[in-house]
Amino acid sequence: MDFIFLVSEAFDGMKKAIYSTLISISTIFACLLLGGVYLVLNDKSEEFIEELKSKISIQAFVENTFENEKIEDLEKQINKVEGIAEVKFLPKEEALKILNEEMNADLEEISGYNPLQDEFTLVLKSEFSDEESVSEIKSELLKIQGIESAEFNFSLVSKIEEFQNNYEKVSLYLGILIAVFAILLITNTIRLSIFARQKNIEIMKLLGATKTFILLPFILEGAFQGFLGACLTSFMIWLSGNYLSETFNISFVVSFEIYFLILAFGLLLGIFGSFVATQKFLKYLD
Repeated sequence: MDFIFLVSEAFDGMKKAIYSTLISISTIFACLLLGGVYLVLNDKSEEFIEELKSKISIQAFVENTFENEKIEDLEKQINKVEGIAEVKFLPKEEALKILNEEMNADLEEISGYNPLQDEFTLVLKSEFSDEESVSEIKSELLKIQGIESAEFNFSLVSKIEEFQNNYEKVSLYLGILIAVFAILLITNTIRLSIFARQKNIEIMKLLGATKTFILLPFILEGAFQGFLGACLTSFMIWLSGNYLSETFNISFVVSFEIYFLILAFGLLLGIFGSFVATQKFLKYLD
């Protein structure tokens, strides 16, 4: 079967049913735009969650009797604990200076001694930012000689974990809903387009054309319509991203992966919709 002939038939069919073709492309565009907005929001939400996770840290306080000469060795031991991305050391003298500036007072002069301790601020890797992992890291830190106590914002960790779990559930259900809605809408739209060419298909069947011969041009039409719808969607999202960046002076970059997914979904929706609609129509004729 000649591929060029099939492509020619597909374009011929679209020209003859130009209004149906435009409706199909518009429907695919609308569905992909909805899906594209979902993908962009999903991507930005994940970035936001990662940013929240990066704020999770543990404060490890050093024993007052611990020798200053051994601080570097202590830091090396802390770095060996799994899940720690970065270690920052704050001497108690520096901590006191910062606190004095914030309170506009000299605490050492008031109390007669420095009430603070040397401390390490431990930034965690994002995959270790859940409540269970943070608690395990805290337990490991307390086993290290020289660490008197370790604290973390339990409330923040719990809220981030709860938010992420709820978001993932809602995101999954919404994604499935959009996908099902898009498939049903596009399949029905393409079916109407095929019904508009009922006579042509009946003539082809009478002339002895096989189901495959009839089916392939419609699948190519669906692929082309899906491709056009995806291109329009990608352009609209790119345009919107630029507008938001310039208007609100923010960085709104849409990743290449999202454009690729839109193109892939567009082709799949067009091909799948055409295949299902044509198959049903051919069965109806039988």
